[in-house]
Amino acid sequence: MPDRLDREDRSAFRRVKDWLWSLRWRRALERVFLLATLVTLCFAVYVVAWLGLPLFDSPKLVNGDERFRLDVVWRVSVFLGALVTAFSVLWRGTIASRHADSQRDAIDRQTDQIKETRLQRLASEEKQNLEDLRISANLLNSESKTDIEIAIRVLQRIIVAPETRYWQIAMDLLADKMQSIGISDNTYAMKYMYSAMESGAKIGRTSMKSLAFGTTHPDARWHPIAGVWHITFEGGIVTFPQSFLACKSLPTLALRSSCIEVMTDIPTTRYESMPAISNAFREKFVAGEFPNTLRFDFRDTDDLYWIDFAANGDETLLIIQEPSR
Repeated sequence: MPDRLDREDRSAFRRVKDWLWSLRWRRALERVFLLATLVTLCFAVYVVAWLGLPLFDSPKLVNGDERFRLDVVWRVSVFLGALVTAFSVLWRGTIASRHADSQRDAIDRQTDQIKETRLQRLASEEKQNLEDLRISANLLNSESKTDIEIAIRVLQRIIVAPETRYWQIAMDLLADKMQSIGISDNTYAMKYMYSAMESGAKIGRTSMKSLAFGTTHPDARWHPIAGVWHITFEGGIVTFPQSFLACKSLPTLALRSSCIEVMTDIPTTRYESMPAISNAFREKFVAGEFPNTLRFDFRDTDDLYWIDFAANGDETLLIIQEPSR
């Protein structure tokens, strides 16, 4: 019970304090301090004149009473001057405080307006993004090349948008489309979709899709998709271009009866000059069919190789784990 009363007392004290320091009472305090300054100034002038003017009637200060009066005059003058200064400082302080509060309130109102405008803009953009997702999902299944290109461009814009919660849905739509048509299909649509997925992977965004691709053709080429969670390849040749390795968000790969080929920046036939390959499997890399490539061929085994990626300074380290059956 006493604690509750103490809380009520403190709450009442805060209400009284807020009421006393409201804008109306601050203006009243300004008037009080201004009036006190003027009254004190007038009183000081009157007292100094009343005590000091008789001294000017005497040509010399020979009387002890006059010296005493002169001493009283300057002491009273100093006291009243200090009093006038104090009231004027308080008056100017209340004015400055009111102006500062007014400016702070104006800044707060402007900040709130900016936040409200930003939230309205984001809500409008999100509404437009949601509508664009619906339209793009339909256009991806169109037979028209123009419709598919428009859908991919719109989804890419959503993927790289800095303040949207629909970027993952856009990446999922593209991943599903790439799964359905097969990433070995080297068409214009695949090139656009690769570019869109890499644009999201470069800023660290990842689709939660797990994809799987397989082929019986030994020379079929796969290009891993950046920006997805996991990809399984069976057969063919998996090529890692530099644009793929430069992305922040790279998938975990599972390869069986496949061959991997890594592109390098300089012509090379030695694995020692390719630092982005894990040490345990460097000796298995040989020169590839094309210039500036290194190849690790394990198509003659049914072992499942897992490949992860890790940052190594400015490079991306390609980590090949021990095979599993």
